[in-house]
Amino acid sequence: MHPPVELPSRIGDLVVDGLLGEGGMGRVYLCTDNALGRQIAVKALQPSLLPDTVMRERFVREARALARVKSAHVVTVHAIGEDTVIGPFVVMERLIGEDLLARLHSRGSLGVDEVVVLARAAALGLTHAHEAGVVHRDIKPANLFCKSESREGDGEHLVITDFGLAKDVGGSEGGLVPASQLTQADVIVGTPAYLAPELARGQAASPSSDLYALGATLYHLLVGEPPFVGESTIEVITKAVLEAAPRASTKVAGLPVGLDDLIASLLEKRPEDRPESAAAVTATLAALVTSSGLATAPMSATPSRPWTPPPTTLVPLSERTPVASSNSPNMTQVMGSLRQGTPSPPPRTSPTDDTMPSLSRAALEQASPALTSTVMPAERRFFGLEPGDERPFSQQPKVWAAATLVGCVLLAIVLASLVGGGRRNRIEGDAAAVQAEIEKIDNKKANDLVDLGLAQWTQDQRKAAFSTWRQAVVAGADDELMLLNAFAAFENKDDKGAEGLLVAWQAPIEPGLRDALRGTWWPRHHALAVLEGRNAATDEDRHAVALKDISEGDCASRRYGVLALKRFGKGNVAMSAIKQLQNNLANNLCMALDLKPTEDAIRRRTNAGK
Repeated sequence: MHPPVELPSRIGDLVVDGLLGEGGMGRVYLCTDNALGRQIAVKALQPSLLPDTVMRERFVREARALARVKSAHVVTVHAIGEDTVIGPFVVMERLIGEDLLARLHSRGSLGVDEVVVLARAAALGLTHAHEAGVVHRDIKPANLFCKSESREGDGEHLVITDFGLAKDVGGSEGGLVPASQLTQADVIVGTPAYLAPELARGQAASPSSDLYALGATLYHLLVGEPPFVGESTIEVITKAVLEAAPRASTKVAGLPVGLDDLIASLLEKRPEDRPESAAAVTATLAALVTSSGLATAPMSATPSRPWTPPPTTLVPLSERTPVASSNSPNMTQVMGSLRQGTPSPPPRTSPTDDTMPSLSRAALEQASPALTSTVMPAERRFFGLEPGDERPFSQQPKVWAAATLVGCVLLAIVLASLVGGGRRNRIEGDAAAVQAEIEKIDNKKANDLVDLGLAQWTQDQRKAAFSTWRQAVVAGADDELMLLNAFAAFENKDDKGAEGLLVAWQAPIEPGLRDALRGTWWPRHHALAVLEGRNAATDEDRHAVALKDISEGDCASRRYGVLALKRFGKGNVAMSAIKQLQNNLANNLCMALDLKPTEDAIRRRTNAGK
């Protein structure tokens, strides 16, 4: 196991209570300010980065940029300091809530009214930032955070976070380190899915480029994917530069014309064709909030393709094009005995998503005779069975075994006879009617939500099914049909709903998740994302996934593993893997510029741990 982080007892005059979180670049501590009687967050660099002058300058630049912006919709900076142990630090308000990317992962997309309110808050925050001479340069759902309660106690409150890429455009008065000292010329900074075309060409950032990113973010919140998607960073950036942005109204029914037009204007190719300022956008959104009876744009029949972010250092490891490996376990094999005789739903419209069979009561009944003879080693580990225990599955003493397979079969049969006159048994034959029947129930119980999700799943309404099942889990349901469908979905690209369900699952599932880390691309990256969401991921888990990425067949996939090791890799195994890639540059040209910085980062972390 990775050794626990050694916490300082104090940072300046603040008492350290614990670690809120950490990433490849920094740590955030939970501290108590005894003088004011409040808890605050203190952000500091990772200890291994303290000798890096450039990183220290970037850290101080973010702190100073934040301190200059006075807005209720920008995370509040209380103080900036220097500690003899942790180096430079910034004292900020403690945020409790969720960012909009997490909300998208759990819900798929957001409603019009909610998006307009959130967009107005974000635009107001940008207005204040731009007036202070600061361009954010990385506006996206992950950097828009909904605090669970505002200071006035009137519900959640949106703030803009993470000014790590912020640029001072207001002169030297604020004391920011000049961007020219921190970033190479012509280097693209930001996240490709929200990157303004002028930034993709290497031109200077401006307030207008933040407005483009805001438009791409609003499109994503409404549609469920950014305006330009693709299998690689280059493909996404090329589309953003050359292709006209799609209208949100072609994907969302009943979208107000005013909102549709605003998003289209924010996504214009030329900065001068976008709204003149964030203040103008704020005014437009304010009018949408107070207006009623707005005309709606016509809806196109064009289906929305599930989104997969392009590979980039700014995109989570769980979102990358897969490369299959024939010698790895996969969840289709692990769960195969529970799908015998199950008909497949109609083919999905998306070319990037595989068809998933539903798990019905009939399939479970047909599978039950084989439960004592077809359990593979990987299944035994997933369900908590001891390695080497060869007794028949039905005789295993583990609670997980009985609750997961045999219990699943019996529970499905009992519920089919007790709930709604065999309601679950009718789902396979007439899912639409069952769905309509359940949707009429005012106060849905946990079992109602489970069956509603099964009806949606059977009709290939996959995103809706996982959203419903997540509600069922929150309501106390533990029906293993949901669990098995979620793990089966790990074979597909579009499994964010499954990830959200598994993150919320109340029983321990870590053994199964770690088994999936050994699998092909999507199972291992989805499993890692769930472990992260459950706060159960270790550096060993991340390291294992990165090293497996490096063994993939194509250069782009191997580069993804290299960039992951650059963030947290250490030790002789990681160093040896990088050396092997360096010794074969002819086959690794796509990562040639990344290898030396990665080697240096691994060496720093390795030496720091000695």
